Amino acid sequence: MKVSVCARITYYYTAEIPDDTTDYVTAADSEDPVYLDLCRTLHEKLGSDYEGEIVSVMDEEGDKYLYEGW
Repeated sequence: MKVSVCARITYYYTAEIPDDTTDYVTAADSEDPVYLDLCRTLHEKLGSDYEGEIVSVMDEEGDKYLYEGW
C-alpha cells in the first residue's frame, strides 16, 4: 500500500535582530542558520513538495511573544 505522509520539523535558534525592527519575521528568518540547507536537501529529495514557516518570535527573556503565527 502506498501512502502520503506529512512530516514536521521544529527547531529553535537565537537571532540577533535590530532593536528598531518592526518586521520580526523577516529579520529572524534572515538569521536562520539551517533553513537554506534544509530547503536544498528537501528539494533534492522531494522536488518542490515542501513548505516552511516561522512559528513564533520571542524576546530574549522568553516571556513576550513578538510574533505568533500559529
